[in-house]
Amino acid sequence: ATGARDARLAGLLVGLILLLVAIGHLRSILGPMRALIAGTKRVEKGDLDSEIPVARQDEIGELTLSFNRMTRRIRQQRDQLVQLTITDGLTGLYNLRHFRELLQQEMERARRTEIPFSLLMIDVDHFKEYNDSQGHEGGNELLKKISSGLQESLRDIDAVARYGGDEFAIILPDASEAEARTLAERIQKVAADCRATLSIGGATFPRHAASMDDLILRADEAL
Repeated sequence: ATGARDARLAGLLVGLILLLVAIGHLRSILGPMRALIAGTKRVEKGDLDSEIPVARQDEIGELTLSFNRMTRRIRQQRDQLVQLTITDGLTGLYNLRHFRELLQQEMERARRTEIPFSLLMIDVDHFKEYNDSQGHEGGNELLKKISSGLQESLRDIDAVARYGGDEFAIILPDASEAEARTLAERIQKVAADCRATLSIGGATFPRHAASMDDLILRADEAL
């Protein structure tokens, strides 16, 4: 009888140990699974910027890695699509629609901080004649070279856009009229390197205009 009782106790002890191991294993699974579920809910809400830490080196860990790779790929595709919607296909500069959004934002910031900013409008001189003599592809190459030069010559805070055709627009945050003129002179050197010349007109907010369209008009008239 004593032996049978000891055997039952040993069996209960083994069962208890197995139960505790199973509970511990279940808890170690539940944590990563909860993290995956929470991550999935964040993705459903449009949050693609966070990744789930990989806590296990097993199938759940592999599933977590796959989930992170998937969100990273979706994030890259989203960023590419956003870039396509705000940039010009030929030059890679901001397009007209995004330029107007940035200009409106800069005007609101300037009103709030009471710090002026300037706008430059730029035309490539005699571009039609160049296009006729060098061909359409030659004209495109010139626009791309000028665009690249503009980006390299400006400050990090400046925003340059292809306004249309051979016309460009540059937003110069915190730039006075004198500072805008200095930057315009630097830009002329870019054109010289491309064997071209540019006509540049500028206007400063709020000195020359109080609204976005008026500022564009004043800078365009200055051409």
